[in-house]
Amino acid sequence: LEKKKIEEQLKLAKDVQLGLLPSSQPEIAGYSFASVCIPTYEIGGDYFDYIPIDENRIAIVIADVSGDGVPAALIMAAFRALLRYNAKLFSNPAKLMQLMNEHVSEFMRKRDFISIFYGILNYKDHSFAYCNCGHNPALHYNLTGTKLLEGGGPSLNLLKDAEFKTLKLTLGKNDQILFYTDGVVEVFNKDKKQFGLDRLINVFNSNADKSPDDIIKQIISATKDFSSSDFYNDDFTLLVLKKNN
Repeated sequence: LEKKKIEEQLKLAKDVQLGLLPSSQPEIAGYSFASVCIPTYEIGGDYFDYIPIDENRIAIVIADVSGDGVPAALIMAAFRALLRYNAKLFSNPAKLMQLMNEHVSEFMRKRDFISIFYGILNYKDHSFAYCNCGHNPALHYNLTGTKLLEGGGPSLNLLKDAEFKTLKLTLGKNDQILFYTDGVVEVFNKDKKQFGLDRLINVFNSNADKSPDDIIKQIISATKDFSSSDFYNDDFTLLVLKKNN
């Protein structure tokens, strides 16, 4: 009976956590989006979001709380609330990350940390300003190839006086950005080989002519084929942004 009660509570917690993630994709002329979050357990520490800033800008977030299960989920919920409350106050991603780094210690243990990729898409001038705080580098695809979007600063809650910087790029026709958490690249096969970044880039590049939805489907299919399993050992989150024209 006790086990059943806990399972019911976790199911309720899963419903609550799913309610904290976007239920639909942004509708922005000239752009298309797709995203998916597959927690390993009922609840987990991966987080992604779309946060409207003003009539021309939207913030795109993907983050990963260290650990998994209930503790990671609780930290994620508190982190989301703090981020959403402050996002519209800062047009500079690095300044926002500075503030977040100062305040996350209020609800995190010393051993906990959060990696986050935070970017602001301006769909009027098609610029993308971002700060990567210890997160897996997003992949920017254009006609010249695929570039890793690195740089920004360390994961949050690691260094109290950490410095953060904002980087910027301009999106052209058919440019795409793939955001992901480490659960995507850290998929292992029966020989204990890792799916890895190179395979992810190959799948991304070979499907770049497809829609964001189809790209995500192809990556999920490729990782499951690689591991010969439908189960992910870590929370698995993907988000794709495409400029259509």
